[in-house]
Amino acid sequence: MADPSIPQYIFTVRHGARLDAADSSWHLTSATPYDPPLTYGGWLQARSLGQRIANILSTRSASPTTSSLNLTDPKAGGTEIKSKQTRIVIHTSPFLRCIQTSIAISAGISMSWGQQQQENMDNAPPKREYMKPILRVDSWLGEWLTPDYFTEVSPPPEMPLLAATSKADLMRPSSAHAILPNPSMNAQQTPLSPLSTFSKDLETSLPTTTSVGYTPPVPGYAISPNKPIPRGFVSHAKECIDIDYSWDSTKFGRGGEYGEEWSTMHKRFRKGYTQMLNWFSTVGAGITAYKTLWGKPQGSERSSVSEPADGVKYPNSSARDSTTQQQSGAPEEGEFETVVLLVTHGAGCNALIGAMTDKPVLLDIGIASMTMAERTDKSSRTVKPSQKSTYSTGIVPPPSVCPVESTELNVSYDVKVMASTEHLR
Repeated sequence: MADPSIPQYIFTVRHGARLDAADSSWHLTSATPYDPPLTYGGWLQARSLGQRIANILSTRSASPTTSSLNLTDPKAGGTEIKSKQTRIVIHTSPFLRCIQTSIAISAGISMSWGQQQQENMDNAPPKREYMKPILRVDSWLGEWLTPDYFTEVSPPPEMPLLAATSKADLMRPSSAHAILPNPSMNAQQTPLSPLSTFSKDLETSLPTTTSVGYTPPVPGYAISPNKPIPRGFVSHAKECIDIDYSWDSTKFGRGGEYGEEWSTMHKRFRKGYTQMLNWFSTVGAGITAYKTLWGKPQGSERSSVSEPADGVKYPNSSARDSTTQQQSGAPEEGEFETVVLLVTHGAGCNALIGAMTDKPVLLDIGIASMTMAERTDKSSRTVKPSQKSTYSTGIVPPPSVCPVESTELNVSYDVKVMASTEHLR
């Protein structure tokens, strides 16, 4: 049986439409002109992409789309159905537009799977058990730092510093408090906060509790797709994803340096891609994600503070990272498949496609485009006995036990979809 810890599907995604492309003077008003956010249109593009990815995964799944709980299918004569869990890991560039794209994709995935669950409901069965996507910020996926990109603005700081800043921003208190419904409020009531200065702009029929999936807020006013994302929308969608704050953003590379050559950038991405696959083949089996019902962990309530082995506390860390994840949340061997999303930039997409196909690639990668590669049956892995992890599922061995470059891999991918933007039509 193929090793489920090695990604079955790899999606290479370019970020959505960026604000500085829609507003040529935006950089004059920002303290970080090198790091523009998405436009509202770009946010919707990424959400549509997430819905498409969820539909693709559901269509290609060999197992029935049902819960792995103790359910029976009345149409199958009362036989028990056990579904294959799909765990999604999103590795993103540390630039804001890519992080926002990743969050919007997770929201789209939740929307799609929730809709599928509601359509497939028979006599209101229990909620489907999902693997909540996990987000990791990676320096090696950062922008190609050619001086041609930064003629009018200052170049960004070093990628490790930008990644640390990005994770610190993700830790900030949510700005979605004004649109989050009161648990005691009926679903028909409009969740508005009397202390909010912008709540009237965010009127929505958002239910107090969604049994499955995600219900996005809807602006109560006309908004151009070229305008900024309404305040609170990104924070609200963060409920659909678990952020691994303690993830080492330099694990697969420190990223590029200003003045980076095209060939150097390609080598950087190829090296990071190889190291990522090596990591999944060694220590990735039990720690990538854990079972949730879109925000509610199996067994016990999640802690509001995650404390990894380095002793640093990460407030409100919803990602049960490698050092704190409990074994009860990990899927059993053979019951899951791994799906990896790499959210990066246009040049990076070219480099990643080249790494997958082992051919030189120079494509015009569209905004919010998607490339999908599927692992072939020839995929296998060989781990030297001295480097094989003996740690229990759900516990991360120290880096010295499982170095990411020491594993010999024989894994190949067949590109099924190339730089597609069909979901934007």
